[in-house]
Amino acid sequence: MQTRFQKLFNFFSLALVAISLPLTVYILKNGNLDFTIEAFLSDEPQNVVISNINGESFKVSWYTEKPTTGMLRLSGSLEPYTEPEDTKYHELNIVNLDPNSNYEFQLLSNGNLFTQTYSTNTYPDTLNQDNHWLIGQVFSMDGYTPQNGGLVYLTLIHNGINSAQTVSIINENGGYKINLANLRDNNGNSFNHNTYCDVLVKVYTSSDSEVIEKRFTLDLALEKQIPNIYLAEPGLDLIPGVEGR
Repeated sequence: MQTRFQKLFNFFSLALVAISLPLTVYILKNGNLDFTIEAFLSDEPQNVVISNINGESFKVSWYTEKPTTGMLRLSGSLEPYTEPEDTKYHELNIVNLDPNSNYEFQLLSNGNLFTQTYSTNTYPDTLNQDNHWLIGQVFSMDGYTPQNGGLVYLTLIHNGINSAQTVSIINENGGYKINLANLRDNNGNSFNHNTYCDVLVKVYTSSDSEVIEKRFTLDLALEKQIPNIYLAEPGLDLIPGVEGR
């Protein structure tokens, strides 16, 4: 007959086996134990920005703490716009819209609808300018590893007039690119970017990290690359000969 101690020993042994088997399968499948934190991360959209508004389109960018498949549903539409894969940094281009019209929308994460409603208006006219790409690269806190993921917010300033804000996602190599074609000011007028401009860049990587801001003066008629941005050195000009303040 088993003693009480033996029964307790057998119970805890079986419990340990029951816990270790799925844990072992998880490690073999994923290669690490980084599964506990994600259960507490939010899929709620944060830092929602509407940009690139034109006569027939606009873009929406946002962040979620954990990777999700982002979706956007226009009011009155049954079929949502959907991203191709899970990500923390989201971007959807909303196209084939009517000029000079108001559009309301809600965001979804993995099919879960959030109740907040966003709104924007398309412009009466549609600009069709030639592509004018600006590229840049962001480096992580160690100063030499490219930043993997994030959002870059860019505003141009010329003769005291600000452009509307544009947004780009940072790729796995720390790179980002922004098309200045069809750029407008905050009143909807076409913005002249083929000249000297102050380039204000903000880098957002997560809800618990500092937003890094840099400002450069560039001749955008000639220069197509924004100086590198280092997350460990906010406000420091690391490119000799380039005004960054």
